[in-house]
Amino acid sequence: MKNNTSLSIAGFKKHVTGIWPDKIAAVLYLSKCNFRCRYCFNSALVFDTVEKISFKKVKNEILTQKAWIDGVVVTGGEPTLYSKLYGPLHEIRDLGLLTRISTNGSCPYILKMLIDDNLVDSIAMDIKTSFKNYPKIVGVKVNISKIRWSIELLKAAKIDVEFRTTVVPGLIGREDVIQIRKEIKDQKYYLQQFVPLNCLDPTINKVKPYSKEEIDSWSLNIPLLE
Repeated sequence: MKNNTSLSIAGFKKHVTGIWPDKIAAVLYLSKCNFRCRYCFNSALVFDTVEKISFKKVKNEILTQKAWIDGVVVTGGEPTLYSKLYGPLHEIRDLGLLTRISTNGSCPYILKMLIDDNLVDSIAMDIKTSFKNYPKIVGVKVNISKIRWSIELLKAAKIDVEFRTTVVPGLIGREDVIQIRKEIKDQKYYLQQFVPLNCLDPTINKVKPYSKEEIDSWSLNIPLLE
């Protein structure tokens, strides 16, 4: 998929805790995603059906919060689909704020440029599942070599990096997590609960999430973000 030239900003939150460990952040949501994860609960972002706001308006909001936040998280959708992401990141950095990107790792060349140009202080990458199971989870054909490249880029990056996996009973479980851990070695890694609400695959709405106790019983010593 080619990078879109225009930035579709679908939402903005001024003051958020928990999305960036030990940081208070504003969050900028970009619309459109190249994956169709079955458990995704935000189809409006995925399919770009939400009303857009301008970066000028967002920047003005950031300025009102500048004294109370550490930085800005850019998430999606999938932010790396946008080549014009560089300009806004430059402007945010010029305000003296930290920047973080959340990504699915499908566009490693964009990640490399962001890292090389010192436009990001932190990157959080969602590794959807073990590599062999990607197609059945994300709902599209996936170039796994790009996912691997992104992982290796982040492992070598001299910035704050974390990897995350959403665990879904019947789709993503202990064995997938073990395989992912083997790929990322000792990198910072978290598990996330999925939300059984408005999932792209409606059958997933009936799935009961793993309990914390069940995940703890896997004995993998990986923190759970609930």
